[in-house]
Amino acid sequence: MKSKFFSAILAGSMVCMLVPSMTAQSFTQDMKSAGHDTKDAAKDTGNGVKKGTEKTWDATKKGTKKAGDATADKTKEGAHKTKEGVKKAGDATADKTKEGAQKTKDGVQKVGHDMK
Repeated sequence: MKSKFFSAILAGSMVCMLVPSMTAQSFTQDMKSAGHDTKDAAKDTGNGVKKGTEKTWDATKKGTKKAGDATADKTKEGAHKTKEGVKKAGDATADKTKEGAQKTKDGVQKVGHDMK
């Protein structure tokens, strides 16, 4: 009976020695897993931020190009209208100048006839 009792105590103490060892290994593995999970989450977050930044950059670039093109078109249109306006005003000025010169010529001739 003594040997059975001794065997039972020996077996019980072996189990008690294994449990803390198994628990420590499990805890260590859990910590490693948590570290890897955190690392992976940080990578995923970084990749998401990178994609979002690239999309924003592309949209800003596209919008800026579109606005620049529209500005260039309106500038050309404004320059063309200014050119037409200046030409029209120049033509009107030339016409009035010719008309004024003709009237001056006619007036001088009339005065010249009246003086003879």
